[in-house]
Amino acid sequence: MPARGHGTAPAVGPLLQAALRTDPDHPPRTTAVPVEAFDDQHAGLVVAPRLRGVVRVRFMPSDGGAEQDWLLAAGGSWACRDVDTNEVTQRGRPLWDELERVWTQWMAAGCPPRERIGLTVTATGEHQYWLGSADHVAWRDTR
Repeated sequence: MPARGHGTAPAVGPLLQAALRTDPDHPPRTTAVPVEAFDDQHAGLVVAPRLRGVVRVRFMPSDGGAEQDWLLAAGGSWACRDVDTNEVTQRGRPLWDELERVWTQWMAAGCPPRERIGLTVTATGEHQYWLGSADHVAWRDTR
């Protein structure tokens, strides 16, 4: 089953406009994790539900700068990756750090295809992602 959003997706335009008016509050750094993790049919099944409330946007700035990938969330949090340099800047909730954590867990599990990934939600609300069978929990998410 394809990953689905939770509720209504936030309006991208206002989030992006607000992000463009604020400075980062995390030091810039490089990343090896592609934002395409959201689009990958296998990784996306793990990434999308674990980065709740986050939307992705890619665009070319009008000032002629390098293409950019943005992760945006309500409350003013954002992350921006320069496509040419892979430099990431962030503000508020460290969205790119969250993407890297989930991507790294998926990679460490052997990049399992979506057909092998399952999810159990416990009575306490913990999300247990498993591979092949519910007896093989690969990672947990308590959010």
